[in-house]
Amino acid sequence: MKTRHIFKKLVGFTVMMALLGCGASSGLLGPTPTPEPTATPAPLAKSGHWKGDPNVSFDVSADGEVNNFRIVIAGDCILEILRPVAINADGSMSIGEVDSDGQPVNDGIVGTFGTATTIQGTIANPFICGSYKYGMSADMAEWSAVWVGP
Repeated sequence: MKTRHIFKKLVGFTVMMALLGCGASSGLLGPTPTPEPTATPAPLAKSGHWKGDPNVSFDVSADGEVNNFRIVIAGDCILEILRPVAINADGSMSIGEVDSDGQPVNDGIVGTFGTATTIQGTIANPFICGSYKYGMSADMAEWSAVWVGP
C-alpha cells in the first residue's frame, strides 16, 4: 500500500506541474540552450578569373555565376558562352544538355568545383562545331581550370 501512495503522489505532482505549465520551457529543468550560430558556408568557387586546359577560361562573379566561358574544342572550334551560367548548390555547372547521370550530351559541357580554386569537367564527345564533327580522344574530352586571381 505504501508503494501505491507514493505512486499517487508522483502522478499528482506530474499532473499539477502540467497544469501549471511547468517543464523544460519554464527553466525548471535548467536553462534553455542557446542555439549555435550557423557559419556562413564557404563559396563554391572564388570570384575572379580562371584558366585551364585545354585552353579554357572564364570568370566567376561575386554572386556565384560563371561568365565569359570560352573553350577551344579543337583547331578553330571555339565555344564562347555569353550568358551567365549558374553554379549549383553541389558545386556543379552545366552548359547545354546533360543526361540523367549528369554527363554532357549533344555538345554539352559540365564541370564541378572540387575546391574553391579548382574545377574539373567533361566535354560531350563527339562535339559538333558548325558543319564539323570533332571526335576527341577520351583525355581530350576532359577539361580543368584553376583560379588565377581577382
